[in-house]
Amino acid sequence: MKPADLRKRRRMLDELRTRIVAVPTSGKPRTVLRKPQPLLMGIGDVLVYPTCDGESVNPYYPSKEEDVHYTKNGPELWKQDGWGAIVILDCGRAFDYLSWYRPATLAEARAEKPTLHSLRGTLLWRIELPGTCSASHFRKMELQKIGVLPVDPKKATDIYPKRFGAGPSAAVKDISIANRMKAALPGAAVPNPDGIKKSYPLRYRELSR
Repeated sequence: MKPADLRKRRRMLDELRTRIVAVPTSGKPRTVLRKPQPLLMGIGDVLVYPTCDGESVNPYYPSKEEDVHYTKNGPELWKQDGWGAIVILDCGRAFDYLSWYRPATLAEARAEKPTLHSLRGTLLWRIELPGTCSASHFRKMELQKIGVLPVDPKKATDIYPKRFGAGPSAAVKDISIANRMKAALPGAAVPNPDGIKKSYPLRYRELSR
């Protein structure tokens, strides 16, 4: 570069540096966590929730009355037509602050509200990737704890190692557990032992202590 071009570049870099190091004079201060997020669910917790075509309430809408549910016939308002269930296989906090949960999701929605007893035995579950769940999302999805089952996370890891890991990543990216709670319509789920399509037929005893 010619001397004149070098001087011009130096002026531009000096101006850029001034803007970078300047203390902001406007805008609201960022909200930061002052304490670890609470763990709303624990290992072994069994929770049920209302579904529409196998989908939970979208917690990003202000309320379920405003939830737009997309179907093959176009957008429709969310309306409950079934129930889903999850079992928490693992949970923790990324960097000791950001909470995350790994669910096993009942692969098929139920017409009737599941009970703890009805969820035992040979059922098709999906071992999911982790997700986050704020108190607001917990409330909006109408999650209801119906009991606790003794779960051994190591057994679940041994059965389906490909689905484990990434807990901190989900927490940092704030991927809601709502993305892990999709269920098929009754009779539509297909066993998938090789794991390519996520579903895996599990008996409860395979995950129990």
